[in-house]
Amino acid sequence: MDVEALVENLLADASDPETFANRQAEAREALPDQCDGTVWPHDGCAIMLSVLLRHAGLDDLPYTCMALDLARLLQLRGWNVIALGDEPAGDVGTTCGDDYNPGVDHIYLVVKVGDDGQLTVADNQSAHPHPRPVAGNGDNYSPTTYFLRP
Repeated sequence: MDVEALVENLLADASDPETFANRQAEAREALPDQCDGTVWPHDGCAIMLSVLLRHAGLDDLPYTCMALDLARLLQLRGWNVIALGDEPAGDVGTTCGDDYNPGVDHIYLVVKVGDDGQLTVADNQSAHPHPRPVAGNGDNYSPTTYFLRP
């Protein structure tokens, strides 16, 4: 699948309320079977993004439970690490470092970048795309460490 089609499909699914709700339902239903001991929506960012990616055209991508595992898997598939500050819609952001950090690790799809640089993202944390600060805010959001681009 070509990159433009993949990104177009990802953004279309994340931007359509009914489709996004269906993708979240699929992730929520798959979570207990695939990711033992995890609870939606607190957990589930990686499986949510896995579902979006599978429907967008990466149908051989496995359901993935851990954000760091999904980030590494995308890199093995040729996705490039992109520094902060140059993240267009279609990039994947992650708060992961080199080691697992449950409760801090997160992975999400950038759906839109506002004129002010504010990101709107799709993930397991809201029933629709929502704002997320790249720098985090200390309470609700961990800082993004890098982006991935197909």
